[in-house]
Amino acid sequence: MKDAEVAQKMFERIGDNWDKETWRTRKYFDQCKVWAAYATKISQEIKAASLIVDQNLQTEEGREYDGKIGEEFAAKFADTMRKCVQETGRNLSNFDLLLQFGSRGQVETILSSHTSAVGPCLYGKLRETTFSSPPKPEYWVKIEMEIRP
Repeated sequence: MKDAEVAQKMFERIGDNWDKETWRTRKYFDQCKVWAAYATKISQEIKAASLIVDQNLQTEEGREYDGKIGEEFAAKFADTMRKCVQETGRNLSNFDLLLQFGSRGQVETILSSHTSAVGPCLYGKLRETTFSSPPKPEYWVKIEMEIRP
């Protein structure tokens, strides 16, 4: 059911005792096991980053920076977003971007709340774009992406 955390727990219980009738091949079993471990790790990173974003928003400087980044993102990415939506034309569901900024406003880490065809279209431009410097290095911000065709 694409629930990586449940799958990860089940793979821990299964260990190496895979069933050929269920999995067909050892390769497929191993691929699924790797997917569950990776997706669980990403899910945990998203949860941790989200907690930090919430903590940042509890401060005045955090709220100010959040507003500033929202304005900058809209100004710098409006055309890119239109282009990405037109190019992909599929999987246009909303998602959240969690961005970690370095001390000079460069994007260091990008996490997405779920897979969207629009997300990867943005990632290269995000890595090339500099924003206002954050209140401190390794600063997390969430940008809610509402996609409309």
